[in-house]
Amino acid sequence: AVGAVLLGVHAAWMATRAAPRTGTSRAINYVAPWFLLLVLNLVLKAFWPYPVYTASTDSMLPTLSREDFVLAEGARATCGETRPKPGDVVVYRRDALPYLARVVAGPGQTVGLHEGLLAIDGKVVARRALGSVPVAGLAVRATVVEETLPGGARYRTYDLGPDGPLDEIAPTTVPAGSWYLMGDSRDNSADSRSFGAVKGAEVCAVVIKIVTHKDKSRVGQKP
Repeated sequence: AVGAVLLGVHAAWMATRAAPRTGTSRAINYVAPWFLLLVLNLVLKAFWPYPVYTASTDSMLPTLSREDFVLAEGARATCGETRPKPGDVVVYRRDALPYLARVVAGPGQTVGLHEGLLAIDGKVVARRALGSVPVAGLAVRATVVEETLPGGARYRTYDLGPDGPLDEIAPTTVPAGSWYLMGDSRDNSADSRSFGAVKGAEVCAVVIKIVTHKDKSRVGQKP
């Protein structure tokens, strides 16, 4: 869109230097289509129902890697109308910027952690260790843990041990109209454990498909 505008301005400048002609100004003929393209681009970006987002951090490892692309359901201009369910990966706003995280609990549910073990409504979430993997920049290995929420949603997380700064969270009830979000890389994520449940008005879209991923077998899957 920026390139189109620059080309349009350059064309208009060239037109003003050309010999006069009768009829509509050449500048208008050149600028109008590029202006319309710019407006169309902005409208599509705001109201296209299936926008694409980029994972900007490693907080969703191993589900999503930094710079992976995901397809979401929910136009940017209608942020706040999304109704996710526990287990969904969503796009939410914080300080006007979009982030990705997983819904682990909804309105009225109670969330707590003890030694890194997630508990929903007083019951520890079913989990299964799947081995360990190296983590870039760290001397320790991350344990790959498969969690299964009460509703049946299943996903994998990274766990660096039971004594992380966010591994002890007192039970808290999710307010009405809000969602409790957590990153899958539990010891490398700023989420609801830090800033509380996210209001529904700040939840913009549900991720429905992975577009790019280092593991090619994950492309096309729901995270």
